[in-house]
Amino acid sequence: MEILYVFLFGLSVGYFVNTYIVCFAKNQYLLLDSNTRQYWYMGILNAMGWLVVYNIYGFTPRGCTGLFLFSLLLSIALIDMEHYLIPNEAVVFLLLSGITYHIFESDLTILNRLLGLSVGLLVPFFIAILSYGSIGGGDIKLLSTMGFWVGFPGIIYILITSSLAGGLFSLILLVLRRKKQKDSIPFAPFLVASFFLIYFFPGYFV
Repeated sequence: MEILYVFLFGLSVGYFVNTYIVCFAKNQYLLLDSNTRQYWYMGILNAMGWLVVYNIYGFTPRGCTGLFLFSLLLSIALIDMEHYLIPNEAVVFLLLSGITYHIFESDLTILNRLLGLSVGLLVPFFIAILSYGSIGGGDIKLLSTMGFWVGFPGIIYILITSSLAGGLFSLILLVLRRKKQKDSIPFAPFLVASFFLIYFFPGYFV
């Protein structure tokens, strides 16, 4: 019965997440109307993600935090996919929630988290300078915040796996002639997917 409750609540939260995406898009004058089917797609996608998290951690502190992170990062990834930008409000909220989580559940030291934040900020910043802006400012801010959540060396694995996945995806698009070499792709979905791997399956990486 708990699984059914998790699915239904995840469905409702996914519907709310899509509402946030639509409201954000309208505020940015990038979306004129909403697609009703998109609400259901978002709800089902969020509910399925919640079931995976619940199956791994249950209603433990890490599990409940994982449900929250899945919904928040899902909204960030989808906004970047559609509009090529990452909301500052969502990144700040992610950081503040990470600080709150650390206060009540200190599975990493504050020094380790700050090291992860610093690496997540400085490494992509220098990459952006050397590559003339191949990484956007939103991606850098998101990476630094993720670094606070996973600490060090978790942020290194996020950088590596997201770069490999993004590079492979770009290569496939080039081969299929779906994009040109100078065209950019939204990077947040790869960052979010990498974060999920490191956060939910740390034993395989960290």
